[in-house]
Amino acid sequence: MYELLKQPKPPSSSMISETLGISIRTYRRWFRALKDGNMNIITPPKSMGVKPLNNSSMEELSTFNKFSIIPVIQKYNNYCFANKMDSGISHLFRICNLVNIHPDQLVTGEALNESKKTFIIFEERFRDMFPDITTTERYRKALRRFVKSNNVIIPERDKVLYGGTDSKPVYTRVFLKLNEVKDVAKIINEKCGLNYMYYFILHHEIFARPHTLHGWIPNFHFKSVDVDKKQFEFAECSIFENKQNKQYDKIMLDPIAIKVAKMVNGKKIINEEYKEFERVMSRSLREAYEQIGKIHKGTKYNVGHDGWMWQNKPLYSIRHSATVHWLYRTGFDAMLVSKMGWEKADTLMTHYARIDVANIMQKGVCYYCRPPMTSTDLPLFCSAPHALAYMNGART
Repeated sequence: MYELLKQPKPPSSSMISETLGISIRTYRRWFRALKDGNMNIITPPKSMGVKPLNNSSMEELSTFNKFSIIPVIQKYNNYCFANKMDSGISHLFRICNLVNIHPDQLVTGEALNESKKTFIIFEERFRDMFPDITTTERYRKALRRFVKSNNVIIPERDKVLYGGTDSKPVYTRVFLKLNEVKDVAKIINEKCGLNYMYYFILHHEIFARPHTLHGWIPNFHFKSVDVDKKQFEFAECSIFENKQNKQYDKIMLDPIAIKVAKMVNGKKIINEEYKEFERVMSRSLREAYEQIGKIHKGTKYNVGHDGWMWQNKPLYSIRHSATVHWLYRTGFDAMLVSKMGWEKADTLMTHYARIDVANIMQKGVCYYCRPPMTSTDLPLFCSAPHALAYMNGART
């Protein structure tokens, strides 16, 4: 791992994990050990956490580790490594395992037809096993890359192994109103304690990925800005997102969140392991969402319904909600907000918060300098400084 990381342009964490046959969690543990100079805790992993979907009759398809040393897979992994591509070998493993087909069969003989037939069978079986999963896009793209790397020509508009992005359910209206944010924070405090409430409050300001925020040690810096000759305090911090292999700078405006930031600065917020934290926090958030009326107990929501997101992705719902709040704070400036968490504004607008016709008609409204005659779902501002002033009680 050290040899890979010391390169002038090291590969991403996911590529290193795939190459070494280790999980992302093991990668992070090893990375911290290298950074701290404590080499003694680096121990060989038991196995990469990629579980088979089927009891395959082929020995080579029975576990991920056995699959990863098949010559054609090793060759493909080297190809991806040399070209700085995500190999998606874990997805390939599950495809071959579930269909019970050796990867050699996908790149020899009638390779294209065999690969297409394999994916059709895989998708059918996979959807039967996981009806709530809405897309098999990552599996399709992994198989497509593998096949193409072995010089199999895929037609430009192939209907099975196409290269485009699947349409996904849109949850761009999943957000909490201001009073609901306070209510959820109170419920989390009652059910889980202060640290969990602190996590929720900060999460709803800086919208990091749940796992990222769980492992993060806060590094807040407190500054002030002048608005109409008055000084207002805000906070800045930076967070490294492993999934994107990128550092993002964040801003916090909410006065309550800033108070929390001062209390936890330099200290890990949650001490429990992530799985335990996720279990407890998700359960408590669902109960909170029920209490405020976002979902109803005993009701199962279909994929695509907002209730599905609140019920099935309670932690990620916070990220969605915070994103919507930030769009309202900046006059729907998606480009500006995307700088705090996404590579492209398109990703934010497609999956997290969409601007609709009603928002267009609200453009120019600012609760601080040009308040509307009728209230909107969330307070709307022309700029972040005006949002900050308003949140601190200032009015023009």
